[in-house]
Amino acid sequence: AQSKQLELSAQIAQTQWQQAQQTLIMRTAQRYFDVVAAEQTLTVLQRQQKAMQQAAAEISKRQSVGDASVMDVQEANARVSEIRAQVITQENNLVTKKVAYRQLTGQEPTQLLPIGNINLTPASLADANTWVQRAKQQSPSLQMMGLQQAIQTQEAKRVKASNAMTVDWVAQANMDRLSGQGMYGSASNQMAQYMVGVQLNAPLSTGGMVEAREREALKQVEKLRYDQEAAEQQLEQQVRDAWQSLSTAPARLQALSQSEQASKARLTATRQAHRTGARTTNELLGAEHDAAQAELALVQLRIQTAMDQLRLSAVSGELGETQLRQVNALLK
Repeated sequence: AQSKQLELSAQIAQTQWQQAQQTLIMRTAQRYFDVVAAEQTLTVLQRQQKAMQQAAAEISKRQSVGDASVMDVQEANARVSEIRAQVITQENNLVTKKVAYRQLTGQEPTQLLPIGNINLTPASLADANTWVQRAKQQSPSLQMMGLQQAIQTQEAKRVKASNAMTVDWVAQANMDRLSGQGMYGSASNQMAQYMVGVQLNAPLSTGGMVEAREREALKQVEKLRYDQEAAEQQLEQQVRDAWQSLSTAPARLQALSQSEQASKARLTATRQAHRTGARTTNELLGAEHDAAQAELALVQLRIQTAMDQLRLSAVSGELGETQLRQVNALLK
């Protein structure tokens, strides 16, 4: 039982190593995309800030000639101040993300490639039930829980065996020699004894201690089994969430792409209408904000889709260099 426990412990160490590798891959990818998302968000906000500053300057000129109201100028200045605060906040966020990336990788986050505008979902995505079965068979966390359960089962056997009867070979050899010198001459005496036999050891009562330890070990096995069942349910939920997000990604990406195009077209039309007085300043600035938010939402969904690919492989115990190369192919 002790030998089997040592073998199982070695298997746990190997599984822990595999899990540590997958955790490192996920952390590195997350740090990478955090920097990419922060950089792209800052770029969009800075572009929005520049556009709003130009709009505010134009409205100020129009107000000086009586073509715009004081309220329009105040509204524009308020939006410019708001977007400036967002830019400063995003700059701080970018610095924080770069520090986290540098601490993890030991490298400066320079010239990181963003997600390209290409198909992000795998060509052949198996159904959710297939991924769930893979996860239950290959997940390192479930494998470790199964190994821990097996170790505890061997512990129960070891406790029970420690109180069993044992049979031992026993052997003994003695030799006594006596010699001396006296009045009537010298004398000596030698005696040898040899014994070989079988010894039966029958343990006496331990007051129920061994039985209690055995029951405790068996209850621990039962607890680990229930914990594993709960972990399987949680893992299945994670697999289905990642699979559902990945399977619906094409439709969501298409919808957000169309929303981005519509927002840009609306912004162009609103600018032209604002010059003729058909649209208010508030409507123009709102169109600027909506266009920027649509672009950011598309960027975030692309990054989320790439991470979902890694996350689905991770919970299924398949995350490795192959999956990293697939995601690297999405970077442009």
